[in-house]
Amino acid sequence: MRLKLRKHHKTVLSILLFSLTTVVFATNAGKCGTGQAIQNFIRRGKSITSPELPFSLSTSHFKLWYDTTGVDKIYPEDTDSNGIPDYIERAGEYLEYSWYILIDSLGYREPLPDTLWLPDTADYGGDEKVDVYFIYMGPGLYGMTEPRDSASDSISTKATAYIKIQSDMTRLENYPDDPYAPLKVTCAHEFFHTVQFAYRFPNSTNYSNFIWWMEATAVFNEEFCFDQVNDYYLYLKEFQEYPENPLFVIEAGTVLEYGAVMFPIFLEEFFSTSGARFSGQIIKRIWEVCEYEIPLNATDIVLDEMGTSLNEVYETFTYWRMRTGQHWQPEFFAEGAEYPLPLSDTITTLESDYYDECMLKPLATKFYLLPYSDDENGVLARISSSSEFVSFGLGVITIEISESSPMGEFEIAPPDIFTGVAGRWQYRAIVFSPLIYSAPYPTDITINIQSSDSLAIPLTMENTIGHPFPNPTTGEYVKFPIDIITPTDINVRIFTADGTRIWKYGEHISLPDYLEIQWDCRNENNTSVSPGVYIYFIQTGNKSQMGKIFIAK
Repeated sequence: MRLKLRKHHKTVLSILLFSLTTVVFATNAGKCGTGQAIQNFIRRGKSITSPELPFSLSTSHFKLWYDTTGVDKIYPEDTDSNGIPDYIERAGEYLEYSWYILIDSLGYREPLPDTLWLPDTADYGGDEKVDVYFIYMGPGLYGMTEPRDSASDSISTKATAYIKIQSDMTRLENYPDDPYAPLKVTCAHEFFHTVQFAYRFPNSTNYSNFIWWMEATAVFNEEFCFDQVNDYYLYLKEFQEYPENPLFVIEAGTVLEYGAVMFPIFLEEFFSTSGARFSGQIIKRIWEVCEYEIPLNATDIVLDEMGTSLNEVYETFTYWRMRTGQHWQPEFFAEGAEYPLPLSDTITTLESDYYDECMLKPLATKFYLLPYSDDENGVLARISSSSEFVSFGLGVITIEISESSPMGEFEIAPPDIFTGVAGRWQYRAIVFSPLIYSAPYPTDITINIQSSDSLAIPLTMENTIGHPFPNPTTGEYVKFPIDIITPTDINVRIFTADGTRIWKYGEHISLPDYLEIQWDCRNENNTSVSPGVYIYFIQTGNKSQMGKIFIAK
């Protein structure tokens, strides 16, 4: 089931784009040095000289340069003793596989040959293949894509490029024993930058609009080509800690653009129709439009082609940012159980009205977690601003209380109008997310949240007792699943076949929760019980369940 959205008029984003075009030349430490390479090229107007390395290996589309000694010494493993390091051979395989996925399968443009505007000499690799240089890049960088030369056609500026990759990935803190996992994703990541340059190469005016999308989609290509590696997990925490930073804008001192891969991942999963997690076609189509539009505009144009808008998709994305970690459900973000939750302001009490003042830019969000209630009262909230540009208001996200509950909704309320959510007890969490799209610069916002007995509704949801598992068991453990909706005492009892009690568990649950109470197949003396048949009895309030547990020999 897709998240239900309240329809509203589409906002034209182009009126605010120039508010986001301030050039930011960041020097953040990150996995990829391509952003810095682009900045250097823009400042100089030309590329730096490519490295000189003595050995090379040619594949169908790439020429890999390396050294076996000195500061750039390649990771030395050579399991087949053919004189070519495994690191180079595998890199060639990973690069060709990335080419197959992007160019042969999805139909992306090929990277521009470096002979396009420069002579075909040894200084530029000696042929039209994509040159890849394996050098020492320090302890943090995985790789970078260096622009070699640029030129404008009738549509936009394009660039030729070569790739640099860390010559020994065991230098990386997170991969001291496995150089091949980061090598895979680096090949996919940096190769995609060379493809991006065939569509659009940023200049000093639009650099800050492009770099976010360039890096986020390059990380997406890692996941698309080599899903099993999941290096992008390392960058999600920082992205989720900055929900108030708008999409498509980099923030000095951060590397949010890597963790921002969550957005292209969401786009691909949201529009997938083939049953596969990704088709790759949404990201490809946006890059096609990026040839003549900056990524923010391009995304909105493509989503309009899909019958929606960036505003509406961002609302849904905001909801699913909260459906991660312990709130995850298998609708979007297939790997979302491994993602951290976004940073939220936690309101500890609603005994009096809660007020907060903040500044937000377009496509930015602020999350609020409300305290649980032990009654059926709801909450009222409203957003206010002195800005004349606020045309949308408060996004109200409800996170349901149990796995079997209906999906929550995301609604938009106009400024200065109270929005109500009934029955706060029935939700694990309620998040209020101001969504400001039409303000061309940061907008001051006041949030007012209060408890409301006028929104009280009867508690109709019931606690649910599931069946124990595994059953039969080998004698290691048995779990009893219980979904708690209303406050209750829980009692679990285990008996032998003749009625002798051998284990008990009791607890009062005052807040909504999903529990899996575990019995370790030991009696009250902490002795393992014998194989056989045992009787269990579970009671929560006025609900009870009895059954048999089989412990195998």
